[in-house]
Amino acid sequence: MKRIAHIQCYFSVGIWLLTNFIYMVQAQAADCQPGSPGLIAWWRGEGNGLDSAGLSNGTLIGGGGFTNGMVRRGFLFSGAGDDYVALPTNLFPMPAVDAVGNIPFSFETWFSTVAQGTILGQQDLQPFDPPINGNVLALYVGTNGYLYAEMFWGTDTLLQSSQPVADGKFHHVAITYDGTREVLYLDGVAIASSSFSQQGYSYNYNYQLGTGWSDGWDQTPGGRFPFNGIVDEPSLYARALTTNEVLSLFQAGSSGKCAPPDGPALVHRFSFNEPSGSLLAADSVSGSHGLLLFASTNAPYTNGISDGSGFSGGGQLLLAGTNGFVKFPPRMISWLSNVTLEAWVTWNGPSTSVWQRVWDFGFNDQGTNTSGIGTNYFIFSPCRGGTELLGFEETIVNPYGTESDPNSLILAGTSRMPVGQPTYIAVTYDPLAGISSLYMNAQLLGSVHRQLNQMKHFADYNNWLGRSQWSRDPFFSGRYEEFRIWDGVLSQEEISNHHSSGPDQQFVRLRPFLFLSQTHGSAVISWATYYGEGFQLQTSSNLAFPNWIAVTNSITVTNSAYRVSIPLTGGQAFYRLKR
Repeated sequence: MKRIAHIQCYFSVGIWLLTNFIYMVQAQAADCQPGSPGLIAWWRGEGNGLDSAGLSNGTLIGGGGFTNGMVRRGFLFSGAGDDYVALPTNLFPMPAVDAVGNIPFSFETWFSTVAQGTILGQQDLQPFDPPINGNVLALYVGTNGYLYAEMFWGTDTLLQSSQPVADGKFHHVAITYDGTREVLYLDGVAIASSSFSQQGYSYNYNYQLGTGWSDGWDQTPGGRFPFNGIVDEPSLYARALTTNEVLSLFQAGSSGKCAPPDGPALVHRFSFNEPSGSLLAADSVSGSHGLLLFASTNAPYTNGISDGSGFSGGGQLLLAGTNGFVKFPPRMISWLSNVTLEAWVTWNGPSTSVWQRVWDFGFNDQGTNTSGIGTNYFIFSPCRGGTELLGFEETIVNPYGTESDPNSLILAGTSRMPVGQPTYIAVTYDPLAGISSLYMNAQLLGSVHRQLNQMKHFADYNNWLGRSQWSRDPFFSGRYEEFRIWDGVLSQEEISNHHSSGPDQQFVRLRPFLFLSQTHGSAVISWATYYGEGFQLQTSSNLAFPNWIAVTNSITVTNSAYRVSIPLTGGQAFYRLKR
């Protein structure tokens, strides 16, 4: 399964997925500009690098900051050379080495500077990893104060402004590419254009806001060319914006594009409704399915003899406590900026059995599939060693090694988890706000407010229910009725609501994501939403002249998760949710 997060998620079967915005009118300015069709990535800079249109989250590197932007807050770059926002690899449509590319797209943003530097850069390696074999300053303010653009490597003219832009004012810039022609807009007006074909120079491309490698580009110093100023609302589209659309974005000014709603989004849900004898633990939201496995002491370490663990056939996962556990795909949580994990479990004990795991996401010194000494983990135990209190803890280093982790965390309850009683556990973890909280049966057991490890630092390659990264720890004995992971932090009110509604709650979600998986010759599109009705899955074969029509394939609904199978025909198609 591959999550559809950005324009480079273009499958050989020719299916593209877009998620349209679901607007909350009361949270928007009256004159904000509705998002144009094809908006697939939008980094608003509101105190983080999150993508408000999809899953292409940016990562702040080198202490980048925020300040007042054109629309609320924006990214602040010092010009010192080491602060930038790393974007996902292969984000933009670029051909592989020696190939020619002509996939349409657009990029637009606000910027302000009195100096110079790279607004958007591309290289075959990370921005400061020598030797760089290929580099493009896609959008930059030159040492002469003029604006330059080229998306990306080509043999045609470098587009530039006819007047300086390093004047301390906010300017809006857009670059559109329709597959044959590139157009540069400044403050809503087309100022330069050229026929253009992208020339591939690598198999992988790295992108970032705020810096670039400038060797070979006009009006640059060579080497690192960091931006000194503010970048706000950078956005990527899977089509060429029209002249009127670019003008409307500029005229919206400080009102900006209409913001998507805030609030957590359910990204993984496991309800364990599989029939008895199944080995698949299905994720009804994103298709990140888990597998019921049995550990052994010999390679490949997951080929052990069954200990009787399995699915009840009535919505429960039963783990016998000997060697049965569920393994999830890697990177289940580290792609998020903050997270909430919820579980409905019954612990069989015994009450003095320390270090069993309800969940353990991380890594150890023995690698994947097996346990050893935990070197990086994000766990919940019903009975921790030493204190014998239930608790959540995390660290990004081996706690008994030579390294220290000043941001490691232990949140403990006041007792062991009850034995033989259905129990609701929730953990919220928010490095952006520096807050983490632990709940049992909707009661707040503990909370901290301090610096925490960022989610990106968790090496969650071994993602397990019922098993520990540490080989000395016992397997979990008990049953699961529900396990969920949220993109975002649930409020105490939401946690209380989830607890009272129980594990079979029929959810809604304020901002649905579209996910894509492939099975038996079909593409499966799935999403979850807070609204039981009002959404329609639509498709179009062309974004330049879209003719959106409703998808009439049968849609199935399980626990508020919607799924539809699309036959693989070989043609390209675009999909969106519209409400």
